[in-house]
Amino acid sequence: MSNASSDLASKAVRTRSVGRRADQGGPRIGWCWDSRQKCRPRWKVPTRISRRRQGANPCGLTPEGTAHVSPDGALRVITSQEGDTWESLALVESSDYDLRDAKLTVTPNDELMLNGAGMIADADIRYYSMTWFSLDAGKTWDKGRQIGDPGFWLWRTQWNKDMAYSFGYSTERDRTQRKLRLYRSTDGRQFETHVRQLTAPAGCCEDRILFLKDGSALCLLRHETGDKMAQLGTSKPPY
Repeated sequence: MSNASSDLASKAVRTRSVGRRADQGGPRIGWCWDSRQKCRPRWKVPTRISRRRQGANPCGLTPEGTAHVSPDGALRVITSQEGDTWESLALVESSDYDLRDAKLTVTPNDELMLNGAGMIADADIRYYSMTWFSLDAGKTWDKGRQIGDPGFWLWRTQWNKDMAYSFGYSTERDRTQRKLRLYRSTDGRQFETHVRQLTAPAGCCEDRILFLKDGSALCLLRHETGDKMAQLGTSKPPY
């Protein structure tokens, strides 16, 4: 853990707003957690937006919608040269889903990859994980595709030695019934189940994997049942 902590050390020196809230005259914006990529040499971030109220939006990925759960969610990619001034770069929409919680990665082939989830709030299967790709640094995106198993949310794609890994958690309304799987992919377009059932407690979900120089991996998991204590796991190849 001492090796990992040195890699993760950071210090917040200042904060800056890069979008307006709905009650301030702008679209409702929700940041996609820590999804940010530095790409030749601009910063890009995904966001979720409402298709009903589109407005100027800074660069990156931001989610916007009329509410936290709404049928009109879309994803806007925003970009910045230095991290202070942001501008809208692209908008990813779906006529079928409320698009949510997007993250950006750069593939080994130097494609910009966006992964998130499409939601249908009142359906039996509510969530479908999806990926989109851009070949022009985020200006245009393909139509996207479903990945993993229906009802499993592949929270984040993380690349290691030309292989993409993603933990996927099942999305039953009863969180004590939720299961956790590990998926992998060579291209980010088709994911196969690598570990069908992990030993993590029921209710574990959102993840972050850190691949270390010795080939081992650490994974931090959010935990939403029982004592709700976050889980930290370790693994070695082939994971």
